[in-house]
Amino acid sequence: MSDGIRMSREQLENELAALREVGWTPDRVKAGSLRVDEVSGAYRFDEANDGEQTYADLAKDVGVPL
Repeated sequence: MSDGIRMSREQLENELAALREVGWTPDRVKAGSLRVDEVSGAYRFDEANDGEQTYADLAKDVGVPL
């Protein structure tokens, strides 16, 4: 894997599924930024800035299809 966040393949697949559920694309979301809002229960993600590792980068690194 490239430098940056590390997670299990299963966790990555689950987080990619959550991204798809809310209509975000993995190439625009900062890797590891998934969180659940405590009040609403909604998924929250951070948009990646230039040069930050994205979920698409993680998926490519471990061979998880997008």
